[in-house]
This record gives sequence, structure tokens and C-alpha cells, in this order.
Amino acid sequence: MQRTKVLHIAEAFGGGVYTMVSSLLCRTCDEFDTYLLYALRPQTPEDYRAQLDSRIHIMEMQHAERKIGWKDLLNYAEIRRAVRKVQPDIVHLHSAKSGFIGRWAIDMKKYHVLYTPHGYPFLKMDDSALRRKIYYYLEKAAAAKGGLTICCSKGEWEISRSVTVNSVYINNGIELQQKNFPAPHLPDLISDSYRIATMGRICVQKQPHQFQQVADRHPEHRFLWIGDGELRGELKSDNIEITGWVNRERALRYLNESDMFVLFSAWEGLPIALLEAMYLEKVCVAAPIPGIKDVICDGENGFLCDSAQRFDKIIQGIRAGKYNWRKIAQNARETVIQKFTAEQMSDSYKALYKKILNGGL
Repeated sequence: MQRTKVLHIAEAFGGGVYTMVSSLLCRTCDEFDTYLLYALRPQTPEDYRAQLDSRIHIMEMQHAERKIGWKDLLNYAEIRRAVRKVQPDIVHLHSAKSGFIGRWAIDMKKYHVLYTPHGYPFLKMDDSALRRKIYYYLEKAAAAKGGLTICCSKGEWEISRSVTVNSVYINNGIELQQKNFPAPHLPDLISDSYRIATMGRICVQKQPHQFQQVADRHPEHRFLWIGDGELRGELKSDNIEITGWVNRERALRYLNESDMFVLFSAWEGLPIALLEAMYLEKVCVAAPIPGIKDVICDGENGFLCDSAQRFDKIIQGIRAGKYNWRKIAQNARETVIQKFTAEQMSDSYKALYKKILNGGL
């Protein structure tokens, strides 16, 4: 009996998208004949092929670029060729660019098409209001073509409802048993100097200016940015260290050796780095935005923070004994175990794929 074919298309195969998609592929290829059409990014691990299950059929895009340009026409043609070659039962598009081009390139009447935004582009604060409005209406136009949008958090789903009524959400999850996950190194918030880390691309989305501002206000603490990016020049304080892009094992080791994790993002889907920091029992301080508010309950398993002044008050509260930070760190780990594991995520996707194939949606 021929197995169901699922073709995943991920133009942005790096960062959190890479972590989520690679986990989903490896956990579903036992039940589905799984294909991947992808494009590399600077954040893509060098050994990404070794990390993917050998049963996954992989095809690399030859013309994908982050910026919108004429090569997107070649991407359109590549997607059409891949779909004709594979003849999938389901096509799952990941990230906005794949989602837009894919929904125009694919015959929506012939194939079941799914789309996961991983953070809508019309939320990008580095673009003008006009450009964000254009992105919004492009998303609406693509959604009108058909298909089902699968958001990676409840917050992203609530945003999606203004774009399309054909949307659901399945929370992102992380692999708890991955071989490079270290045993949690417990925070030390009794000392006078904390190790405070963040992780990801140094770009407008992650608001490095706010990371810089907090570091300036707290010269007694050491700040670490795990990653790299085009805005690294904004991080100038002597107490900030930038690791550059490192492999996953080193990144998790850096994260585990920290006491606090901060994430000042302007927009997110559901950040994988935050889930990993919570699982490693870091005291997490993150922006009160959709995708983060679905995970962090302020003062219980972390802190919501929208300004450097609010960060000051959190630090003062910890030092004054206002917060049981040990319990908060333990609660963070338990939150991930209970709600945000790769097993829960993949089981939900498997159930959804089967429901779609049986005409349930």
C-alpha cells in the first residue's frame, strides 16, 4: 500500500524555522512519505543533512533569496516542478515567502495545501506602514486562493483571524531528548553579577537596541548574544559579548551557562529559543507580544517586560527577595514539558494531516 506523501517547502530553512521543521519532518516520516524542498540561510547548521532522518527526500532550492526580487519567479517555477515530480497528497508551506509563492504556484483544487507563517511579515516593525499594509493584503489575497493556515501559537492564530477564517493553531514544541541538550545548569541570582543571554539573529525583529540599553544600565552584569546578524554594530557596550554563528551544541551550552534569558522581540510566532531557555531552567524575561504571552505567565514562570525600566524593576525585585526565582525557573521547565514538546506538536500535526485526508477539514 502506497503511503501518503507530504511535501514540505521551507524557503527560510534556518533559525527557529529550521528547528521546528526538521523536528516535524523527523517525527512524521515514520507514518508519511516525507519530502522537503528547502533553501539554506546563514543560520542553517552545517551538518543539517546528518540531522535529518535518512528516510526524508530532500531537494534544495537553487534560486531562493531573502529579499523579494526577480528570482522569485524562478522559485515559483521550482515549486511547480517539485510538486509535479512528487505528486504529494499534502503540501505544507513554511514561512511567508514560501506561503505566498507556493499558494500561487500550486493547483489548490488538486492538492491539500497548508501554510504556517512562523511570524506574519505585516508585523515587521523594520518596514514602513505602507509596506506592512501591502504585506497584509498580499496575505489576504493568498489566503483567498484556499488552503488552511496552521499557526504556531494561539497568539499568532488570533492575528490570523483577520486574514482568513480558515486557520487553526498547533503550538511549536522542542525536542527534550535531543543528544546535545545539556543537563540544566541552575541560575545563580544570589551573586552580584548575572550572566544574561539572548539567542538569534541580530536584526530589527530582536530589537538589539533594547538589549544594548539594558546592558548600558547594568554594567555589573555580563550580556551574551548567541548568534550574529546585520545589526551587530548596535551592540557596543563593554559588557556585551557576541558569539557569532555557532553550532547547536555550543549554542545550547552558552545558553545553559547563563542565569537569565531575555528576548525583546517586536514580533514572533512562538520562539523556539525561549522554549529552550525555559526548559534549561533559566529565569526568562521576554516581550509581552503574541506568541510569548501564550507561554510566559508574568511572575509565575518568567517575566513579561516592555522596557528597560521594567527590566530594572524585575532585577530589583529579584535582589529584594520579592520573587521566588528558583520556583519560577522550575515552573518554566515544567511549562515546556506539559505544553510545548516536539512529541505533542508532531502528534497534533499527524492527526491534522489524517483528518484532512479523510475529508474532515
